[in-house]
Amino acid sequence: PGSRGLFTRAIVQSGAWQLDTPGLEDGETLGIAFAQRLGCKTDVTICLRTMPALKLLLAEGDVDTPSGAFYQTVVDGNVLPMTKASAFASGQFNRMPVLIGSNSDDGHYEIAPGMTAEGFQSWVITYAPSFRRTPEQIFATYPLREFRSPTEDARAIVGDFDFACSTTRAAKLLSVWTATYRYEFGDAPLGSRGADHG
Repeated sequence: PGSRGLFTRAIVQSGAWQLDTPGLEDGETLGIAFAQRLGCKTDVTICLRTMPALKLLLAEGDVDTPSGAFYQTVVDGNVLPMTKASAFASGQFNRMPVLIGSNSDDGHYEIAPGMTAEGFQSWVITYAPSFRRTPEQIFATYPLREFRSPTEDARAIVGDFDFACSTTRAAKLLSVWTATYRYEFGDAPLGSRGADHG
C-alpha cells in the first residue's frame, strides 16, 4: 500500500518470490533461531550488529530450508498487510500493467556442478518441504533417468519451483485484475550456463 502512486507499470523478473509470504511470527522465529546459532541470546540486535560480516554469512544456512536465514519478506501488517498471493487473488494491490517472467535456466544459480545421485536424494529430502511437496512427489516428477545428471535434475527443480511455477501462478492471479504480460527469457551466450538467474 505504501507504494501507491509511485509508479504506473511493473516488471517482475525471475519469478514471483514468496507468493505465500510467511507471517511475522514465522519470520521472527527464523530470525531468533539464526541469532541463537550465532550465540546471541540477549541484546540480540547489538550482538548481531557487532558481529563480523563473514561470521554472519557463514551461518546463513541453505536457502529454502528451515535453517535458512536468507532474504525473505514477512506479512507484518504494515508494509505487507497480507500475502502477495492473497493480494493478487483478491485484487487488493496497486493495479497497473505488469510484465512478469523468468529465465529458462534460472535454477542454475543455486546448484553447484558435480552433484551425485546420493547427493541428489539427500538434497530432495531436505528441500521438499519448502516446495510444499513430499520427496516422493518430487522423485516421481523429476526422475533422475530423464536428466543428463543429478545436477541438471536439481537445477530443473529449483528453476521450476522457485521461478517458473511462481511466475505462472502470479501471472494468472494478476491477469484477473490488470493487463499482465508473461515472458520466458532463453537467449544465452555461447559457453555460458544458459539463461541463468544472474
